[in-house]
Amino acid sequence: MEGNIWVESQLGEGSTFHVEIPFHEVPVVEVKSSDDSQTHPVPGVVKAGLSILLADDAEENCSVMEAFLKNTPHRLTIVEDGAQAIEQFKKGDFDLILMDIQMPVMDGYEATRQIRAWEHRHNLSSIPVLALTANAMKEDIEKNKKCWLQPPSVQAYTQKTPV
Repeated sequence: MEGNIWVESQLGEGSTFHVEIPFHEVPVVEVKSSDDSQTHPVPGVVKAGLSILLADDAEENCSVMEAFLKNTPHRLTIVEDGAQAIEQFKKGDFDLILMDIQMPVMDGYEATRQIRAWEHRHNLSSIPVLALTANAMKEDIEKNKKCWLQPPSVQAYTQKTPV
């Protein structure tokens, strides 16, 4: 999956956070019911907007993502740790998971491992899981790959005070 996250900061002025995630518009496919009186979207073929699961314990990051997606057709479900992410993943029909790496209860690596194992047991294709982390060292990227997180690692930056 392609995309970028970056931050621009001005000393004493504040910070601007940017997220670019390419989404491609897909036409809605509808079929007529047997009595030709109604049309219905074909289940599982096309959805308006993406269903996104965000697993992050940092309230600031969640607020930023909500703001980015506010005027889009995308739906955002937010959980605070990896265990909750697994629970929601099993209940929902998500198109994308944004996974923080360092969370309480269960970290993003273990949550992703368990999601991948569940997908495998149920013969499901792998949902894209993007790592949200400021850790962008080579060893961190390699660890993401071993855990089947989508490379390259996505960087999220949070700052409570202006730089």
